[in-house]
Amino acid sequence: MTTLHTINKPSQSSPALSYAQSALLPGDTLLFIEDGVFSLIENSQSCDIIKTLHDQHAITALLPDVRARGLNNRLPEWVTLVDYDRFVELTETHAKTLSWT
Repeated sequence: MTTLHTINKPSQSSPALSYAQSALLPGDTLLFIEDGVFSLIENSQSCDIIKTLHDQHAITALLPDVRARGLNNRLPEWVTLVDYDRFVELTETHAKTLSWT
């Protein structure tokens, strides 16, 4: 049973990433939304932590939120950008969704 974990706050101001990390199981997906996308800025401390999770978990970010914050060229290539349709698909293909704030 896989879980979609959404994170909507940057790791610098919220324990959301830490909480999600403690609940992750192999095959789960992390989806960064809203200001959570700031956690994925390349070469940041939080991004380095997230990269270690990439082997067992899909790391995704909501493209409209990335664009709205001007981060288009600041995320690593291993982050998969998704649109709203794909976001809906992720909620349908995972057994449950946990929102971390």
